[in-house]
Amino acid sequence: MESGKKRKEPEPLSGSSSDVDSQSEDEIDLAYDEERNLALLNEEHVDEDEEDDATADKEQEEEEEQNLDDKSKQKSTKELKVNVNDAGDKEELEQEFDFVEPNEKFFHGIKDRLKNFLDGNPYHASSLTDLVIKQFGAGNIITIGNDASNEDDEEGDGNGDDENEVYGFSTVISMDLYGQEQCMKEIKDFSLAKAKKFCKESQQLEKFREMLKSEKIGLFVNERLINLPPAIVFPLHKTLYDDIEWQIEEAAKLNEENEFDYDYVLVITASSEELKKKPDGGKKQRTEGKSAKERIYHKFEDELIREQSTVFFEFESDLSKPNKEKGTGNPNENFKVYRMISIVPVKKFYNILANLEKLTKKMFS
Repeated sequence: MESGKKRKEPEPLSGSSSDVDSQSEDEIDLAYDEERNLALLNEEHVDEDEEDDATADKEQEEEEEQNLDDKSKQKSTKELKVNVNDAGDKEELEQEFDFVEPNEKFFHGIKDRLKNFLDGNPYHASSLTDLVIKQFGAGNIITIGNDASNEDDEEGDGNGDDENEVYGFSTVISMDLYGQEQCMKEIKDFSLAKAKKFCKESQQLEKFREMLKSEKIGLFVNERLINLPPAIVFPLHKTLYDDIEWQIEEAAKLNEENEFDYDYVLVITASSEELKKKPDGGKKQRTEGKSAKERIYHKFEDELIREQSTVFFEFESDLSKPNKEKGTGNPNENFKVYRMISIVPVKKFYNILANLEKLTKKMFS
């Protein structure tokens, strides 16, 4: 698909969020993907009359695409040297990572990272994946450099799939603009249900409900490999901030509606707490004296987001609980996993994105 062109999205699937409870994740995504593939196939077969009409706008489109290409080139490729521990011996590994705009070839890689976005509950992950791809002007995909991929593939199967592998990504999606998408309804229903059960104060619960109902909310979609070094994460979020600033400025210049004009940002993420055995070797329990700041945040920026949140609540993740029937659960019994849901004022959120390296300096010093 050519850069700068908006593609048609499949119509949202019919049915309510309650329908999801009776379906497996595979059934949900299979139905959505069938509609999605049909829509994409229809796009590829453009009528000749449409092609003739499109010719008149060709020069304008090329100019717009050139502007987008120029902007994309500003997203620099980062060549990083990462120290890894291999069998106790430190050796230097040099790996080149690319920061690229979301596009169709990353669909499956993005979707894989979003499967547990709602704590393993079935939802339309393909729909959310499409929304991430649609945000090609705000956010990046972390993948490995093409040269590195080709070198690795010389000894591989010749498919060159590594260059499409998604190591991480971040973007912000308008819950107002895309509120009718099935995935957004499910995310809102999930968040409200958990707030009702786990918000400790009734005032916080009412505030959360009112915010989701009446405020302009952006959804922070931020997923990556848990062990990516900070040197890669810093530019990921800084370029997201720069992209959003650029979009806001352009909308103001053209006197257009700004989809990034949020009041607050909704964040759904996770952390872990270490467990310890009782002296008599009995059941494991939470380590005494653990505070919020001593939590193990799966994404280190989540600690800052938590501190700046207007509403915050958490609950033990279903993925942390063993499910013998399904054979799922936390593979590491030494940790308890928590899901955290926050609503953050947009100015504080943008400040975290723009100044993450500076704000987290003490963490890594």
